[in-house]
Amino acid sequence: MSDPILRQALILDAEPLTVLTIASKAHWGYSKDFMAKALPYLRVTPEQIETSHTYVLEVGRRIIGYHQLCPRDARMIWLESLFVLPDSMGKGYGSRLLDHALKLALALGFERLDFESDPFAEAFYLKHGAIRIGGHESNVLKGRMLPLMRFDLARFPSPIPADDPAPP
Repeated sequence: MSDPILRQALILDAEPLTVLTIASKAHWGYSKDFMAKALPYLRVTPEQIETSHTYVLEVGRRIIGYHQLCPRDARMIWLESLFVLPDSMGKGYGSRLLDHALKLALALGFERLDFESDPFAEAFYLKHGAIRIGGHESNVLKGRMLPLMRFDLARFPSPIPADDPAPP
């Protein structure tokens, strides 16, 4: 097996990233009805890739995960997505993607990284130093609360160099 490669996403990655996102979300046992309602929120478009900081993790030319960051204001960047294929979960790939996202956000000059977590992923983010700052009702299922989370980037003092946004 080849070593994982982290690279900036290309527009042509939009469809494979959408397929990956759906597979990753479905891994948690959501119903077909839920997944159908969630589909508009799970699509990755070429426009999103063009206007955000989207990075993919590949093993042997197969995309196994990605993250997407979207600046919201001068101090905060939003973690729009971080997904890993189900057969690649538990191997450290999610941690690697998160580490890159945090270092990239810091290198870009942001003070915090905020996001809504899937309830099944909350423990992953807490383990990596995120704090829960609230909750937000799901757009897909009334009454389902999504954890609103934050990373204080001052706690991650090793930004990646600005001229190398995708470290090995």
